[in-house]
Amino acid sequence: MKQFRKRGIWLTIVIIIFTMIVPEYVMAEDAVSFVVSDGSGVFYIVHQSEYAVTVSRAERGGVTAIRTEAFQAKDVLYAAGRLLLILDADEMLLVTDALDLDYLFFIPETDVISYCAAADRYGNVYLVTDDAPDVVKVYNTAGLQAEYHPAEIVNALYADEQADTVYAVVRNGITAVNGSKNLSCETPLFPVKRNGRYCTDSSGRVFLLDSENGFVKLSDSGYSEVCTIDGIVYVSDGEEVIQLDGRRVVSRFSAGRPVTGLYASGSQLAVFCGETVKVIGESDFTAVKEQSADDISHAEVQASRREEETSACQSVGYTEESSGEKPDDIPTSVPQSSSGVQESPESDRFTAEISSGRIPARVSDGASQNSASCQIKSSTYAVKNDMICGIPPGTTIPQFRNNMEYEDYQVHFRNHNGKSVSSGTVGTGWKAVFSGEDTLEFYLVVDHDVTGEGNSNRNDIYALSNYLLGKSGLNVYELTAADSDGNGMVNACDFAGLVQYVFG
Repeated sequence: MKQFRKRGIWLTIVIIIFTMIVPEYVMAEDAVSFVVSDGSGVFYIVHQSEYAVTVSRAERGGVTAIRTEAFQAKDVLYAAGRLLLILDADEMLLVTDALDLDYLFFIPETDVISYCAAADRYGNVYLVTDDAPDVVKVYNTAGLQAEYHPAEIVNALYADEQADTVYAVVRNGITAVNGSKNLSCETPLFPVKRNGRYCTDSSGRVFLLDSENGFVKLSDSGYSEVCTIDGIVYVSDGEEVIQLDGRRVVSRFSAGRPVTGLYASGSQLAVFCGETVKVIGESDFTAVKEQSADDISHAEVQASRREEETSACQSVGYTEESSGEKPDDIPTSVPQSSSGVQESPESDRFTAEISSGRIPARVSDGASQNSASCQIKSSTYAVKNDMICGIPPGTTIPQFRNNMEYEDYQVHFRNHNGKSVSSGTVGTGWKAVFSGEDTLEFYLVVDHDVTGEGNSNRNDIYALSNYLLGKSGLNVYELTAADSDGNGMVNACDFAGLVQYVFG
């Protein structure tokens, strides 16, 4: 009996230790292109290869492949139990439900370079294409059902938590696609990561979608890899995931290797580390002594840049009260600049003074990498530290590859959400990851592409206008793209240059 009791005690200890270890699931070798959540702790992961796309379901208990299609995935949407894959079927788009094989229809859109999409709970897909950016088309199994005209360029589409209402995100707020509601508000930088009513953007800002007020900004973490659970902010810092309360670090989770992606679903987090994913919850975190996020080395380098750019832009002053009425349509001029330029003693970035308010222009050469980065060269683009600049708008991935020299390295690309991309045009803020004996990462900067869409259009004019008006911030890569004359400053001259470039 004593022997059995001892064995039982040891078995209990082993079980307790085993359950304390967070399982790590190895993903397929194909690159992860999309990650969406159902809001209940389940993540759907889309792997893209040259010939097919595979959808996997990841949760606390493991990862299971659930669907494979012999097409390239353009997008994936989750709404009210439907997991809709938008596939590139040559001269049209194929929409299919990865969870319901019988749900299938075609969208006859041809020659579409880019678009934004959303879905509602009734199986309708809402689409805005680059050739008609102010028209929302609604499709389902019966074909084209309706067209809506929000009277403004649509930057993104966003469904509410119940997927009852789809909103068009426009310049100064959101409008219900059916025209029943128009709300003025600050909007996230799309694409976003969402979890229920909350979403986070690539600038580290956390928003709540409120049916009465539109998007409400809750916080600004200053991190690019951020997600939220019920308004609680989680960020990645090297090999750790950190829970924040404002700027205070509450708890940590060590992933054991660099975190490459972070997503939330319900009360669970999916932590991506290269080819592996771990699904964790609050119990996996370890509480820490009171500590400010400013004490974290990564935050000192990354978050401080974002905070300086945003806070200075918002605090100095070109407000509606001081500058008069805001432009009704596309702005084509900005206040005349007359002040000088001073160099910051702490860095190689510059600050430009504009008479109607101080507009900080943070343009730097980026963070330095080790000497191996000299093996990454180009006679077409400018390779400096962690950036590759001077990329013309509309440059495709094959064109970029052809204009780079990277012997003994393989290169793949990640967009603003950290999703692997293998086709299309590159955009400002994307990462080119060169893998060989070591791994080198470069942020891409496309000339005049402030929004990261890969081209230069009216959206870039809006973004730069909002920056100069003190309504929003730009990170160092976006500022570099906006620096039309390449003098290390972003001011009225660059705005005029962008307008001239877009409209000719």
